[in-house]
Amino acid sequence: MADIALELENDFKDTLPLPKEVTHPVCKKCVNCARQKYNGFTGGEGTYYEDGFSVGCSFIPENGQYIDNRLKEHCTEEEWLELNSYKNPLLWAMRNLKDPDSGKPWTPWPYQKAPLLCSSPRMVLRWGRRTGKSTVLAALIIWFLFTDGGGLKDPKTGKVRKNLKILLIAPQKSHVSNIFDRVRAFLALSPHLQSCIKRDKRGSPELIALRGEGTSTGNQIVGFASGDASGSKGLSARGQDADLILLDEGAFVSEEVILNVVNPILYTRSTTRLIVSSTPSGIAGDYFEGLCKRRPKYVEFYSPATERPDWAEVEDQIRKDFGGSQDEWDKEVLALFPIAGIGVYKESLIKLAQSDYEYGDLKPDQGLIYTIGVDWNKEHGTEIVVTGTERASPHNTWDVWAETIPKKDFTTPMGIDKLVALNRYWQPALIYVDEGGGGSACVQMLHFMGRAARGRNILDARLVDIVKSYDFGSKVEIQDHDGQMVKKPAKPFLVETSVHKFETQTFRYPRGDTILTKQLNNYIVVRRTPAGLPVYGMKERKWGDHRVDALNLALIAVRLEIPSLNENQSVLYSSNIGYVPDKDGPSGNVPNRGYATISANAGRGLENAPDRLGNARIGNVNASWGSREPTEAELARAARKPRRGSHYGKGRTWRR
Repeated sequence: MADIALELENDFKDTLPLPKEVTHPVCKKCVNCARQKYNGFTGGEGTYYEDGFSVGCSFIPENGQYIDNRLKEHCTEEEWLELNSYKNPLLWAMRNLKDPDSGKPWTPWPYQKAPLLCSSPRMVLRWGRRTGKSTVLAALIIWFLFTDGGGLKDPKTGKVRKNLKILLIAPQKSHVSNIFDRVRAFLALSPHLQSCIKRDKRGSPELIALRGEGTSTGNQIVGFASGDASGSKGLSARGQDADLILLDEGAFVSEEVILNVVNPILYTRSTTRLIVSSTPSGIAGDYFEGLCKRRPKYVEFYSPATERPDWAEVEDQIRKDFGGSQDEWDKEVLALFPIAGIGVYKESLIKLAQSDYEYGDLKPDQGLIYTIGVDWNKEHGTEIVVTGTERASPHNTWDVWAETIPKKDFTTPMGIDKLVALNRYWQPALIYVDEGGGGSACVQMLHFMGRAARGRNILDARLVDIVKSYDFGSKVEIQDHDGQMVKKPAKPFLVETSVHKFETQTFRYPRGDTILTKQLNNYIVVRRTPAGLPVYGMKERKWGDHRVDALNLALIAVRLEIPSLNENQSVLYSSNIGYVPDKDGPSGNVPNRGYATISANAGRGLENAPDRLGNARIGNVNASWGSREPTEAELARAARKPRRGSHYGKGRTWRR
């Protein structure tokens, strides 16, 4: 059909009108947006754009017809529609494709039509989640395959090219498969198109190729993942040729792929078309943001998910997917870029979190639940943060203590001593320690001390149960909004929990803690993994991020282990937490725990224990704290006064 149209065009090439004026609404909007962004713009290469609109496209005809009306007398009505649609992806898709979900002729949503009409060689789709990007790309792919790219001509011979190639690149194999599966779903409902398929290969890379004879022309699409398991970072696509390049989730495609795969093709083939679709990555000034803001030759189509015609029906479910994270909502649903230079924590929210008190001003309070976060780093030293969270809604959290134990020969013993002292004073519900940087060994030391203190000092004995390690590289299991247990990457979940406290303005820390302020402002997303997960880092290494990590560990302890704090209700605990495992059950894995008031000076046991401890006598509770009943020897030792300087390990003496 493309050959027939080309012959007819040649017959009328001297009389066919050119679209010199912008008449179509899509083009008018595009030109106005471009001029708002780029009038008087100077590009990175020093080019000055006086007008602002520099897209190398042929404008959409006002009536949407690409073939001159005078050609109608040379063909039937059906041929006329087919001829007109071969250059019009929207018309072609609506005539030839059926909706895989309903089986009816495919009808795109209003905002999906514009990119199917645009002929720009450089196009960016900045669309929110669940806006139908994959469906539009699939429709465009099929049109390109079966129309020779709308009659793409060889610049040397002037003839329609054959054996065209589409190169699809996405961060993960699942992204590639998603689009290929959408293509296959369209084709399965169109037998006349399906019959033209010569090869359909799944795996890595994925490939669909047409037959090279008859009405089909040997065109093909091949798909690569830029973050494949081989660690090649998508460079397996290196050396590929392409007439159309599609980057799906382009904000997350690695820089190596852009530099070593995409750019070489664009530099050597002037006719190659590039289409990039994505939500923003959340990294200010990244590649995708540059395409949208600093490339006058690129057409940008922007559509948030709120433009879906059925938005009212899906809004509640989508909101549940994002919980209370406004930043993720803005990025994923509204497809908004972060404010220039913004970090993980917004500067305005950091200022709102600052209060006029100092560390040491606040004393242990029965109305707060205390948790401690510890970042153990061999190079930096040990960072400790103590937070207190209100039992009553809205569960405000106060940073009550922060301390850096600098790197010295005895950083570990000093850190252990400090944690023991803070545990006795604040009586925390939990102590969370970063498993990296030697944290795992320190957790074992604290557990050893806890076991050694059984029957002698209940506050120290609690260390066995309340000290836990948190692995930033692992996954944590939490209860989702629908009640199902789901696993989430540990580090992003930790940071998101902290960010939520700032966004809801339920966190306060001393204005005088300039270290924490600088580190919060210094905390950024340096890149995204192929799966789209953020990788955190620092703008300037001199400020570090260890106090932020310690703070976040203290906050995540509450989020994970005191579920009632995640609900809009008061916590049931009526006193400072000193949970007592059932003496007949294993320590740390007991569903029924007793809670009792523990005096900060309670060196030898519980005093005035509430009746809710059941029939357990105070002495037995103290002695049996842990995983088993005490032995006769342990009970005898418990009756003696604890000595200072008891040994718990070879060559080390620790004060208790």
